[in-house]
Amino acid sequence: MLKAFMELSALHRLFDGAQGVLEKELGTPVCFPRCGRCCHVPDCMVIEGANMVSFLTGEGLLTKATQIAEDWLLTKHKEATIFRGMPVGVVPAEIKNEWLQLMASRCPFLDEKAKCVIYSSRPLMCHALGVSLDVRYCPRPLGRGEMLNRRAVIDNGPLRQAVEAFKKDCQRQPEWTIRGLAPAILYRAAYPDKWRGLVDDNRIASAKIIGTALDFDLMWQHDPNELDDQGIAFSTRQLVANSKN
Repeated sequence: MLKAFMELSALHRLFDGAQGVLEKELGTPVCFPRCGRCCHVPDCMVIEGANMVSFLTGEGLLTKATQIAEDWLLTKHKEATIFRGMPVGVVPAEIKNEWLQLMASRCPFLDEKAKCVIYSSRPLMCHALGVSLDVRYCPRPLGRGEMLNRRAVIDNGPLRQAVEAFKKDCQRQPEWTIRGLAPAILYRAAYPDKWRGLVDDNRIASAKIIGTALDFDLMWQHDPNELDDQGIAFSTRQLVANSKN
C-alpha cells in the first residue's frame, strides 16, 4: 500500500502543478479561500480514504474529520430518507435518486468559515475542480482571454493518463478501487468495525453506503476551452515527466 500512497501523493502534486500552470496562463487564482461554491459531497476510492486517514492523523485532524463524517452518516438528511441497509444487486431507482441528491449537497468537510477540513488529502475529484473540469458557477474573476461562457481548463490528456495509470496499479488490490461518498469512505477506512456495526444496525441511509459507478469520468472537461492549447498541453506534459523523476 505504501507504493500506492506514494503514487497518489504524486498525483496530488501533479494537479497542484497543473493548477499553477493554469493560473500563470490566466493571471488569476483558480480557487479563492473561503469560497466553497463548488464543494459538494465528492466520491473517492477506498485507497483515497486510507490516504486521508494517514495525512489527517499526521496533522492532528483525524478525530475532527471522522466526527464530521460520523455526524453526516447518522444525520437524517432530507436527501436520504430510505433505510434498507446495503442494496444487493441492482440499486433501486429511488436510492440512486437520493444518492444523486447527496452528491449535489454541501460537503460536510467544509466548516462554518468555508474552510476544508480534509484539504491536504482531499479526493482527486476535488483537485479537478477548476483545473481539468470547468466550474461554470465559479465566482472567480475571468482570466486572460476568458469569457463568461468560455472558461479555461488545463489540457487533461497527460493528467488523465496519470490517473488511469494509478487506477490500473490499484487494481492489483481490487478492494482499493471501490468507490463511495467521501465521508463514508473516510469513516470506513478509519473505523472499519464501527462502520460495519452502523451498517448492520441499519443506522445509515442506504444512499450513503452504496458504492458509486462514477469512476473518474467527471474529472475531465469533455469539450475543453483552453486559452492556449499548445502551451498549456506542453506544460502539463512536462509536469508528468517531472513527476516521474
